[in-house]
Amino acid sequence: MRNQPRVIFAVILIVLGVLLIVGQVFNFSIGNIFWPVLIILLGLFLIFRPKIGSFRGDVNIRPLGEIDRRGAWEVADEEIWMFVGEVDLDFTQTELPEGETHIRILAFVPDVNLYIPEDMAFSLGATAFVTDFNFKGDKRDNVFVPVDYTTANYREAARKLRVELTCFVADLDVR
Repeated sequence: MRNQPRVIFAVILIVLGVLLIVGQVFNFSIGNIFWPVLIILLGLFLIFRPKIGSFRGDVNIRPLGEIDRRGAWEVADEEIWMFVGEVDLDFTQTELPEGETHIRILAFVPDVNLYIPEDMAFSLGATAFVTDFNFKGDKRDNVFVPVDYTTANYREAARKLRVELTCFVADLDVR
């Protein structure tokens, strides 16, 4: 399901909104229950996540830190979970497998750098409250506006790369 990260993000926002309304109506501090409920929900999600949806790739969880892949590395379906960190993925010396390869990045505040060859069939979807987006020199700052980009050769290509980013604040560079 292509919009799954957006749906998860929307559900989190809805739950947060409901908790805030309930806190106002019954006059109690939402902070007393918000963090424990959020931690419990995150734990349940991590336990049952592999059973949800059709995603078949690896899940790489790094709360803080850096993921740096350069040179010839094996590209496969993958989800990257991160609180704060940097993700550098260089696809210039890799060969994509046949079909569509999905890389999903779910983070709170990531710095994402993607190095994409000119001839690669590439599609990007980014959902965030604030996105500092730089696409091969074209710089844009988006607030509450998703980023969607697809190369012209994507539909007919035999090897495709789809990158989906869902976060709170993103610094996204595609070179």
